[in-house]
Amino acid sequence: MDISNSQLELNGMVISPGIIIGEVCHYQAGSTEQTAVYKVTSDQVKSELKRLEEAIELSKEELIKLSKNIEKVLGSSEAKIFETHILLLEDKQLLNKIANKVKEENVNIEYAVKVIFEEFENIFAKMDDDYLKDRGTDFSELKRRVLSHLTGEKGRFLCRHECLVQKRKGRIILTNELTPSMISLLENKNIDGFITKIGGKNSHAAILARAIGIPFITGINIIEKIKCETPVIIDSNSGKVIFNPNKEILEKYNKIINKEKEKHEELKKTIGPIIKTNKGTELEIYANILNINDMIFYNQFQLAGIGLVRTEYLFMNDKDFPTVDQQTIIYSEIIKKANGHPVTFRLFDVGGDKNIPSLKFPEEENPLLGLRGIRYLMKYKKILTDQIKAICNSAKNGNVKILYPMISNIDELKKANQITQTIINKNNLSKKINIGMMFEVPSVFINPQPYLQLVDFISIGSNDLVQYLYGVDRNNANVSHLYKQDSIAIYKLIEQVLIEADNQKKDLTLCGEIDFNTNFFEKIIKLGIRKFSISPVTLPKVIEKIKEIDF
Repeated sequence: MDISNSQLELNGMVISPGIIIGEVCHYQAGSTEQTAVYKVTSDQVKSELKRLEEAIELSKEELIKLSKNIEKVLGSSEAKIFETHILLLEDKQLLNKIANKVKEENVNIEYAVKVIFEEFENIFAKMDDDYLKDRGTDFSELKRRVLSHLTGEKGRFLCRHECLVQKRKGRIILTNELTPSMISLLENKNIDGFITKIGGKNSHAAILARAIGIPFITGINIIEKIKCETPVIIDSNSGKVIFNPNKEILEKYNKIINKEKEKHEELKKTIGPIIKTNKGTELEIYANILNINDMIFYNQFQLAGIGLVRTEYLFMNDKDFPTVDQQTIIYSEIIKKANGHPVTFRLFDVGGDKNIPSLKFPEEENPLLGLRGIRYLMKYKKILTDQIKAICNSAKNGNVKILYPMISNIDELKKANQITQTIINKNNLSKKINIGMMFEVPSVFINPQPYLQLVDFISIGSNDLVQYLYGVDRNNANVSHLYKQDSIAIYKLIEQVLIEADNQKKDLTLCGEIDFNTNFFEKIIKLGIRKFSISPVTLPKVIEKIKEIDF
């Protein structure tokens, strides 16, 4: 296939949204496919293992530097990805398997490293859970890193005119698979986008790319046929990559990019905790956050507070579950960055489709209907009590709230309150920390009165509400067409809770994702919802939509 001059449009999987126009620059990670294999004598085994020890130490030094660089740019949460890699390189089971391969088969250390790391890669690749499956890329990157020190072969840009490309704006990296360390190239290599052959939405590289806000598309299978400096458009909003775009397409996308910039500049004039609709109705906007980096967007838009800290994501990459002290450090950092505004910590909403590697989860036929949210926390009470203690420890830094996930009956709420209140009272914080619950399971909407009497505030999780009301997994392509946020049944349930919350003068926020392809947003505003907690990446769209609403 010759595409040197002809326009080619391909569809891929969106990893990180955005639109960028630039030029192709190939990057090759250190190759592991042609690793040599040869026999070593018994006398040479010791020196081979010494070489491994030296390569491991050099790799760890690199990872420490990377971790520090990422922490400066993105924050401590993202830097933990590299800390996880360091822990893997210290894993006794992994190192012993490599050493035994050399001792038992008298093979060179390069070959032993390649084979053993690939064993772990294959184990993770066969897992059903997408998050765990993407953890295989950690072993893939570490394999390349260790081998690079054993063989001297490093990753490199392949462009013959790298200097020219580097000075231009919009350098688009093409590579087989993106790794976290490649992300670190952003700091001084003028990289604005990524196109890869393979990759997963839950990989560490994907998480970092989204955190930085770099457009990234994977599933493009012809990258080896694309020449360096080929003009390209990444349209991660619609999942397209266009190589050699013609003049008409370039003009179209330049207009789209300029229009988005104009919108963004205009939005800066309307930032603040209160956004008004077209007819002056005031709405209070809060942020849902996954990591420290989200606080950049929060402060940029000067929002009313943090309506939802998804605490499970703060520690998703940790090999060991965080201690009270480790949690306290992260929570305190978020509270300080909130500059005195309220911060709502949702307790670990684990289980279902969010299995943290450092925790134990039972094999369940229907995990979304199983040991999830408050059910998991009540079974493993130390996790619950440790988290509440950490939140109490950090409460001295600002305005803090605690939010229970997935309450489905009144007994769950009473038991959770008993544990939480005991710890809060021991810390003399009964008047400082408010307690709330997620309204997301249909059972609590039908008779909301007793639940509201036992909490200070509530947050409506519209996504799970729709999922559980209709029995539809929104991530399942076979049934996702049945997932309808804009429906009479949903409005009736929300309205019941709104009326009762108003009667009891309890604070209410909607914190689910909003389907802007329907009238859902406008209708729930007309129902009476005035507080919204939303993902930072959707802020521009939300503000734009609010200003269009005729109410």
